[in-house]
Amino acid sequence: MRVNAPGDWRNWDTWRSRLIHMAEVSCTPTLPAWVPTFGRSTRIVRSGAHGRAAALDALVAQPQVDASKTAAIGFCFGGTTCFELARDGAPLKAIATFHAGMIPELPGDAGRIGAKVLVCHGAEDPVVQQVSLDALMADLRRDKVDWQLTYYGNAFHSFTNPDADKRNAPGQAYSKSAEDRSWAALRAFFREAFEQA
Repeated sequence: MRVNAPGDWRNWDTWRSRLIHMAEVSCTPTLPAWVPTFGRSTRIVRSGAHGRAAALDALVAQPQVDASKTAAIGFCFGGTTCFELARDGAPLKAIATFHAGMIPELPGDAGRIGAKVLVCHGAEDPVVQQVSLDALMADLRRDKVDWQLTYYGNAFHSFTNPDADKRNAPGQAYSKSAEDRSWAALRAFFREAFEQA
């Protein structure tokens, strides 16, 4: 089971297609649990630990959920939330992010990510600065986390969102090839995390 953290929860059609796609990736049913993300500021993300924990608790309380096999998937701001959930010490087996924002860890966060990590990132993404990715990789290396980061060439921020082009936002664009490749990476990542465990 996975905690699904949408980046843009207002776009229900896109999010619904993501849930269907996630169900196809996994041989287990997907029960979405939205992790509250009230705004885009670091302060609000940091203060949302109670809501994130409550969402995960609600998910694992479901009878069809094996609490030892949970993962968090997030897009954009939802990916940021996934990292914060892991930094909260949540007992996740894996986290996967797609064009996620990266917030630097706090001193108390060191050593708290116990999940395997997959980061799918557009190589041309101007929204997430390279310095943020470098800091994340340094933290993951220091803590000896099992992690992987994949850059998708010619892909910008929001590369998995078919509606990204309609926004006319600088640095955001949909990429069918990057979306397909990132979903293939997610499937392989979950096979490794759950089937080979």
